[in-house]
Amino acid sequence: WGSDLVGHPCFSFDFGDEGHVAFSIESRREKGEVYGLISSLYKQFELIYVVAPESDIIRSRTNFRKGEDVYLYRLHIRETTARLRFGEYLSSINRFHAKPAWYNVITANCTTSVRGQFTTEERNIRDWRIIFNGKLDELINEKGIFYDKIPFAELKRRSHINPAAQANPAADTYSDVIRAGRPGFEGSQAEANNRNGAGRSVPSGAYFATRQPREVRADIHSSTATASRPPSSCPG
Repeated sequence: WGSDLVGHPCFSFDFGDEGHVAFSIESRREKGEVYGLISSLYKQFELIYVVAPESDIIRSRTNFRKGEDVYLYRLHIRETTARLRFGEYLSSINRFHAKPAWYNVITANCTTSVRGQFTTEERNIRDWRIIFNGKLDELINEKGIFYDKIPFAELKRRSHINPAAQANPAADTYSDVIRAGRPGFEGSQAEANNRNGAGRSVPSGAYFATRQPREVRADIHSSTATASRPPSSCPG
């Protein structure tokens, strides 16, 4: 494990004063089960969608787990696209409630499951970074979906949220703290509050990329992890 080629994406939707809704697609491990890359190929874990505030899903990675670097990017997408993406998550959750599915580290993981929600035309993008999702932020940036006023290297550096999150750990202000001063988020709260003249919030999107440093490792030859905790990529 511990490679910069492997990461864990989370997508979050901003509803202004009504808060943020974040989605994380993970493997569901029952009590006593230990995640393993090889075993995850053979229907050992169910696929689960975790839906929670950012102060839960993201804060657990920046403030409680050790050795995880988290980056926050603003998605520049249309309001209609944000609605569509949010609805796709809800449809997937309802579908898996009716008919559960298996997690697979290649074909049904935290990244390919998101891609599977898209229309057939949108799924036509073929790129090695969909599998090696530690580089997925580079791919999304190349598609023009991230803030594009600065080079990507600088954008990524300024999008690292761990220090800010750890300096201000309060859950009730977490989403505001991690956005303060980030490229693309200038004025985003006012924009979210004013979105839709009828006073009903509609979502805008954000993308979180989580990576582990090289010193955190796991044994891919068995189901026993050598790390002090299970890897946090698709396993969650």
